[in-house]
Amino acid sequence: LWEAIAKAVIGAVVETVRNLGGAGLTCGVPIELTLEGRTAPVDTAWHYSGEGAAPRLVTAYPRPYNRGHGNGA
Repeated sequence: LWEAIAKAVIGAVVETVRNLGGAGLTCGVPIELTLEGRTAPVDTAWHYSGEGAAPRLVTAYPRPYNRGHGNGA
């Protein structure tokens, strides 16, 4: 699962950025995740604890197909 998320997020569009002040940033990144031949939309959230810090996955959860991202749906 982790490998599929890591592969899907490369080049994905960051949809939201939230500044947490001294606690860093969180970014929302919607992806299309494919596992064992099945594809589903998934919302992911990433945390950057400070400048130059590596991103850490906070959460990943399936998104209903009828709720679009960035496409006016």
